[in-house]
Amino acid sequence: MKKAFAKTVLLLFVLIYALTPFCASAFSNDVLFNGIGNDFVSFITHRKGIDSRLTPIETDEFNPVETDETSAVILLNKKYMSLKVEQYNIVLKTWMPVEHIHEGYTVRLENLKPGTFYKIRLSCLDKASSEYSFFTCPESVKNLKLDIGEDKNIKIKWKNPNHLLTEVFKKRDNEPLVKYIGATRSDEYIDEDIQKGSEYTYKLRMVSKNTEAVSFSSFKGVSTFIEEDISDEILSHGYIVIKQTDENNRTIPYPYNGNGKTIGTSGCGVCSSLMVIRNTSKYEPKLEAYTNELLKVGARESYGSNMFKIADYMKKEYHFSYRATKDVNELKAHLDKGYMATAHVGTYSYFTTGTGHFVTVAGYVKGVKQDRVVILDPGFSVRKYNELSRVSADIEIVGDGIVSAPFETLLKDCKGEYFMLFTPEE
Repeated sequence: MKKAFAKTVLLLFVLIYALTPFCASAFSNDVLFNGIGNDFVSFITHRKGIDSRLTPIETDEFNPVETDETSAVILLNKKYMSLKVEQYNIVLKTWMPVEHIHEGYTVRLENLKPGTFYKIRLSCLDKASSEYSFFTCPESVKNLKLDIGEDKNIKIKWKNPNHLLTEVFKKRDNEPLVKYIGATRSDEYIDEDIQKGSEYTYKLRMVSKNTEAVSFSSFKGVSTFIEEDISDEILSHGYIVIKQTDENNRTIPYPYNGNGKTIGTSGCGVCSSLMVIRNTSKYEPKLEAYTNELLKVGARESYGSNMFKIADYMKKEYHFSYRATKDVNELKAHLDKGYMATAHVGTYSYFTTGTGHFVTVAGYVKGVKQDRVVILDPGFSVRKYNELSRVSADIEIVGDGIVSAPFETLLKDCKGEYFMLFTPEE
């Protein structure tokens, strides 16, 4: 009995001895009034030594310092009557008092520099201290703009005189998420991962960081749409064919005194002359630009195109000499040299559904019984040339935009100046 009592007394003595440091810590830290919580955990895991009242809470859900471009707020886990706030001076390598606003659970610092690293120390009664390292937010991205390159890449530009790290994010119109695509300290970023016919939105933010802290500016965004390539031509049997009826071409404006006409309704002369340029010279004007050029020089008349004015313009800008003729043999001699001509047709509507039309005479094929002329028709359609009147006139479809016919058929349908022979200057 006495031995059992002695063991019990010894066990109580050991227990009281073990709990004595915790009890002292509990009283000194108001634990008995606020719950044992962290102090007990600190005690049994031997993490005592720093006043837990000033230890920043560092979890994934909580950041003890909130910053913007010119201020910072330090969030405390306890309300204090007074605190000493100091900033570390890197040049002097010492702690110096700093102006602040202390309101219980927060310490606010103002008039800070954007994108600047700060190290702050808080002290309570000169006994306990806690340090906070942070960057103020960098200034937001400024002068953000996009340039679209000739190969349809996108060059993003912005103002970055201090060469801050800038993160670039993008979203394509049919993608659900914004994704990170890169970072740079330059003032431009080129995105080559582009698909035509899509809208792209870019968001950029400045970053200030080192091994101790990181901060981000607010996002700035800009969007653009990348047009699909619009081709005004097709390649058929080795010829460049430009069709006024093509969906990319037919809506190009080609008006006379604001009548609302387009290449689709009235642009056969434009397309025929352009096929001469594109097939027999080094020049490669696009249809829309070429149309605007002819409008400026007055080649558009109420009835359509004035081929003489077009020829004058081709001579001046694209270095073609020209000559009008009604002689088929002269046309053949011209074609034998590898040159081309335009033909004004419509007398019997073999090559047109209207009263007047221009086609390009590209060459001819010699036959046993007769030679056949090769014609590039800007108003071509299979349905058009399958009509009985044209089949009866011995007009045959060669390829997309190309037909052949006896010279007699072409000559019979000609009107006006008949043939305009264009010779590119060497």
